[in-house]
Amino acid sequence: MTTWREISPFTGTDIDEDSWKSVEVNQALNNIDFELIKGSLPASSAEFDLVVSNILPPTVTNLIPDFKSLLSKDGMLFLSGFNESNEDVVVSALEENGFIVEHRNSLRGWLSLMAKVKN
Repeated sequence: MTTWREISPFTGTDIDEDSWKSVEVNQALNNIDFELIKGSLPASSAEFDLVVSNILPPTVTNLIPDFKSLLSKDGMLFLSGFNESNEDVVVSALEENGFIVEHRNSLRGWLSLMAKVKN
């Protein structure tokens, strides 16, 4: 099994200044080196093997096309931060953007989905 320490490089983004402080503290505590973009998604031609988002709908559904543009050919999209009552909306947005849900996990009403672009 691959661990997070074996995967690099990392790039993280957040628009919340309080999150930036927390990330910087956790980077130091856990000896993790990665680029933190203080703002929204990367504005580059970079491709990522994994895009992770922990955002409530409708924001996450609006960002799905942007996430898709950031993924490498076989990249995966991991979404969390919403509850089961929003599942249909999120899954519909994924499907409308050419994704297929590969894995679903639920814990105490909160949901996470792993999806990839249909080939």
